[in-house]
Amino acid sequence: MERVTKLTEIKREFWHNVLPLGSFFDMRYGKVEITSEMIQQMVENFKRGIPHYRPPVNLSHKDEFGGYGTVEELEARTDGLWARIVLTDEGVRLLEEGKFKYVSAEFVENYVDKQTGENVGYVFVGLALTNKPAHPILLDGSEHNSSTACRFLHR
Repeated sequence: MERVTKLTEIKREFWHNVLPLGSFFDMRYGKVEITSEMIQQMVENFKRGIPHYRPPVNLSHKDEFGGYGTVEELEARTDGLWARIVLTDEGVRLLEEGKFKYVSAEFVENYVDKQTGENVGYVFVGLALTNKPAHPILLDGSEHNSSTACRFLHR
């Protein structure tokens, strides 16, 4: 797999650290802590088919703009939650043109399974292309850092 350092060099499919471990503050949520236990629970639920759909890639956290890809796999790694993202042609174009520079994870803390009614905890529900990520250490790929660099697959 080839490594690149700019999101503008991506193709259709790539791995990216969408939720780095650590804590930060957000006006809407207060202190947010991303822990290894949290991301492990997201991966386990994803593997169990929760949510019941492939998490979509949207624009600026708004589903009404349509889908620009899906998250096909999740992995808990030592530095955070990594996702294999598969973009549509339009999603690729938006990143290549530099219209969006970051991705931002969407997750639910106390997700209720729609089939069982059981609270299954943390569930990853989507990903947004955005220019205003809440997480301050998400990289847009323009900074080279081997521990958090994006890994991309070519078509």
